[in-house]
Amino acid sequence: MIPIALFRDGSKPYGPDMSDDAWAVAQSRLGRRLPASLRAVLELRNGGYLHRCRFPFQGSSWEPDHFKVSALIGCGYDDGIDGQYGSRYLISEWGFPEVGVVFALMAGGFYEGVMLDYVSCGDSDEPCVSFVGEDRSIRRVAASLGEFLCGLY
Repeated sequence: MIPIALFRDGSKPYGPDMSDDAWAVAQSRLGRRLPASLRAVLELRNGGYLHRCRFPFQGSSWEPDHFKVSALIGCGYDDGIDGQYGSRYLISEWGFPEVGVVFALMAGGFYEGVMLDYVSCGDSDEPCVSFVGEDRSIRRVAASLGEFLCGLY
């Protein structure tokens, strides 16, 4: 389930309209089968600033009871998850663990991150969502992207 008011009113999408070709290219470049829930979100708006951006969490180095995600990253452009400065770049440049796909921009930069986690999801076909701390520890925060998006306040 995708929250109705996910994106900030008046904010422009980061990327072009989502298409079957762009989705296939993104999955090919990332070497991952991306969750259908991500596609549904990116069909609404291909990345952009979030209306609700806090997720309840104990353990962020920035806030005692939540972490803040400022925007979702779309696909099909240079800064998109599949682009030149996307997830693979962020994993390499910022030292994130190789567990999946960085899909969101954090309010404090990339000292911490949120990833689609294909390692910690167990037997599930869909990746879970994990928070990556400044120390690069991985902590699962939601069983799915849909659960994560519904948990934002």
